[in-house]
Amino acid sequence: MLFDRLVKVYQELEDTASGNELRKILAGLFSEVKPEEIAKISYLTLGRISSDYSGIVLGLAEKTVIKAIAKVGGISESKAKVILNETGDIGLAAEKILKKKPQTLIPMDKLTVIDLFSTLHKITTMSGSGSQDVKMNLLVNILQKASPAGAKYLSRIVLGTLRLGVAEMAVLDSLSIAFTGDKKNKEILENAYNICPDLGIIAETLAIKGIKSVEKINIQVGRP
Repeated sequence: MLFDRLVKVYQELEDTASGNELRKILAGLFSEVKPEEIAKISYLTLGRISSDYSGIVLGLAEKTVIKAIAKVGGISESKAKVILNETGDIGLAAEKILKKKPQTLIPMDKLTVIDLFSTLHKITTMSGSGSQDVKMNLLVNILQKASPAGAKYLSRIVLGTLRLGVAEMAVLDSLSIAFTGDKKNKEILENAYNICPDLGIIAETLAIKGIKSVEKINIQVGRP
């Protein structure tokens, strides 16, 4: 799935006040997602790249992110900071800056969810001297492939400020609707989540093996 497809859904969610409508939109998204993408999209929709307990962190500071945005947008870092101060939001700043980014003669591949997820996880492995520069360059690479709207949500995700109004229970509701046709089966998913607090595992199990396999999810050593 292209990240831009996910971005359109995020825009809808951001403009939606109704909890029921939000779940309907999410269920529609999950019903079209490939099984190998469902865990990734579940995490991203919560503004994460893994479960909370995994301890995986991007370690990107706002200063690094705005520097990457400025580089892609072809403006100075100081000008980018002014725009950030004006908008008060890293996502809105990224969208505004990238709307005016220089056009390249070489067509860029469009950003996919898998490409985004893989790069973000690669960033988490970088440490030591010079790692911030390496992280920034990896972020530049995916920002170059993103649309201005995509840059808005990507920037928020990397700083943990996505804030779509979507919580774990809303995702479980939506998964239940998408894969079982009945919101009532959310109780089964919720019970599984109490045993395995990892929405990615639950979403993938449901999409690939069905609700009966979700019921069989059990305690595992090392997983709270």
